[in-house]
Amino acid sequence: EVFRSNICRESCALRYTMETGNPLVNLMIAITDATGKKKPVSISTALLKDKQGKIVGGVETFRDLSLVEQLRKRLEASYTFNDILSKSPKMQRVFDMIPVIAESDSTVLITGETGTGKNLIARAIHNTSRRSEGPFVTINCAAVPETLLESEVFGYKAGAFTDARRDKPGRLALAEGGTLFLDEVGDIPMSLQAKL
Repeated sequence: EVFRSNICRESCALRYTMETGNPLVNLMIAITDATGKKKPVSISTALLKDKQGKIVGGVETFRDLSLVEQLRKRLEASYTFNDILSKSPKMQRVFDMIPVIAESDSTVLITGETGTGKNLIARAIHNTSRRSEGPFVTINCAAVPETLLESEVFGYKAGAFTDARRDKPGRLALAEGGTLFLDEVGDIPMSLQAKL
């Protein structure tokens, strides 16, 4: 009665936490509110335990990200590699490669430690490329539960499983004409890597 969520069609986040014991933190999903309007939200789940450590329930929180999403889209629309600053000679070589890479339609693997700006480099490549007018679609592969990852990437058809009442395009289809950024791609299960 309050809202519908794309995550509950296949596997409920709270059920996942209850069954595995693994909490989810700030997983981005979309909900459709009672008026039919789609909203981006982040959800987090956790177990509730009594004093003896026995699981007595679970809790799921939702945070409206509508304003954050609007601001993010505004910022990303004009982002280029000229906006990334670094004095490192290695990063300067990366900056020199961005225009060359952006000319290609090849798949690009960006590696580096956490916090080194892989996402920024991916956005800069997209915004410098011929695909800059197309969408830049991101999937954080580490944040999406394994049971949901395949349907997030490839989508599904109506009737594919219980409660799949209509077709849902995957992020791969949504990125058509633009760029699909698979953040933490190394966390994708081997079975899905083969399909991808």
